[in-house]
Amino acid sequence: MKKKLMILFTMLPFVLLINGCILSSSSFEIVSALDTVEIYSEYIDHGAIYTNVGLKETVYSQDVVDTSVLGLYEMNYEYIFEEETFSTIRYVIVVDQNAPNIELNLGLDTITVGNTWIDQGVAVVDNSLEEIIAVVSGSVNTQIVGTYEIEYTATDSSGNVSTISRFVTVVTDS
Repeated sequence: MKKKLMILFTMLPFVLLINGCILSSSSFEIVSALDTVEIYSEYIDHGAIYTNVGLKETVYSQDVVDTSVLGLYEMNYEYIFEEETFSTIRYVIVVDQNAPNIELNLGLDTITVGNTWIDQGVAVVDNSLEEIIAVVSGSVNTQIVGTYEIEYTATDSSGNVSTISRFVTVVTDS
């Protein structure tokens, strides 16, 4: 009997350790704790994965990411297994990292001395869908032969900047 008790007490820490490993083998985690999504693009929730011996479940959040509004969103995940609740959080940031797209409008870019040059401007489109007016710098002296640069700069509310140039050539009447 002493021998059996001695073996039992010697083995007890190992039995508890193994039992603890089985219980602690449960995990509930998300693949990435921080997601970034561009404004007005589609956000796909990849969920969180609960794993336990022989079990793997994907859980999705009921929270919503509004990709039309810049900001930080919290996605909560919860899974209940054998009366134990597991939870985790994913943070999603809606950002605007794309600069506005600027295109030159068609126009006459070569004129003769003394004629009037009319700036046809640019078209600006931004992924934020906000209306952006380009800032124009430079001028054309139609009285002096030469090439002049007109620069257009568009900045969205997130601070993304694009520039494009138009070159206007003033030539002599020959």
